[in-house]
Amino acid sequence: MPANLTIRDMRPTDAANVAGLSAELGYPATTELIALRLAEINNNVNDSTTRGLFVADHNKLGVIGWIYVYSMQPFHADRYAEIGGLVVGASARRTGAGAALMGAAEAWAGERGYLTMRLRSGIHRPDAHLFYEAIGYGKVRESMMFRKSLVGA
Repeated sequence: MPANLTIRDMRPTDAANVAGLSAELGYPATTELIALRLAEINNNVNDSTTRGLFVADHNKLGVIGWIYVYSMQPFHADRYAEIGGLVVGASARRTGAGAALMGAAEAWAGERGYLTMRLRSGIHRPDAHLFYEAIGYGKVRESMMFRKSLVGA
């Protein structure tokens, strides 16, 4: 991990930076919405033990990335941990922050007894795919995601 970087739990005071980074990932959210989501996870004992939120805090630049990891227990398969989101700001990529965040998520999963980590990455993110392969993740399959709005249904 770079000497000028600390990986730590996400705090409510990180909400504005996390919202900005989320927009870079393609998921715009307000500071208030990020703060609300974090509070919901922190206030629910079950969520705080089954979900981890970490930031990469640079000693001069502040929060330059975040990662979300959570537990999965499908009915038909063994449980695993999954990365629900990872972003490092465009100006801070290739600095080791992404690998450090992935390391924190893997440690979180290992501490909880998970033997497998999974993640999904959109086909439109070839640079991310190269990153994941470089840190030891292998492509398992390609799939399609479907969505249906339940609003007004």
